[in-house]
Amino acid sequence: MANHRLNQGIEPKPGGTPSARSAPAEVFAYGLADFCLRMGIGRTLAYRCIKENLLHSVKVAGKRRLIPATECTAFLARLAEKGGAK
Repeated sequence: MANHRLNQGIEPKPGGTPSARSAPAEVFAYGLADFCLRMGIGRTLAYRCIKENLLHSVKVAGKRRLIPATECTAFLARLAEKGGAK
């Protein structure tokens, strides 16, 4: 008898069982450290850009700062308009 999971289009994990969670999740926001790593900038420059309104962020629970994933391209466009961050 054929395995029904194979007919559902779910690929098995190597050395494991098939899982619906094996597909990568869509990223909606980055923590500041992840955003800095992705953009190749340091935290100090990121905070300066937030202060100068070049980078938009959201504070969560009064402390944690998240940057929407859409800000990656918007941030680069604002930097290009301004002539770069100094």
